[in-house]
Amino acid sequence: HEGLARNVAYCQQVDEHHSPAMDELRTRLGKQYEDRLEAELTKAQIPFLTEANMRKRQYARTPDTILPEPIAIDGRIIKWIESKA
Repeated sequence: HEGLARNVAYCQQVDEHHSPAMDELRTRLGKQYEDRLEAELTKAQIPFLTEANMRKRQYARTPDTILPEPIAIDGRIIKWIESKA
């Protein structure tokens, strides 16, 4: 088992795509971009619901933000925003 444990530890250190460290990095970056999205919507005075708001209201689906009143951007109607870092 010792050899297997070393092998797993080594893989976790060098795996650039699926290691616990990369999962943590993706989570932190995702949160940063969600926070930035919320700040930009607030700055633009665009009302929105966050994922946490939607969960409290028991929405079936929870994108990062829902716009209670859709807006038009470049001729397209926007009802929700999913932020991906």
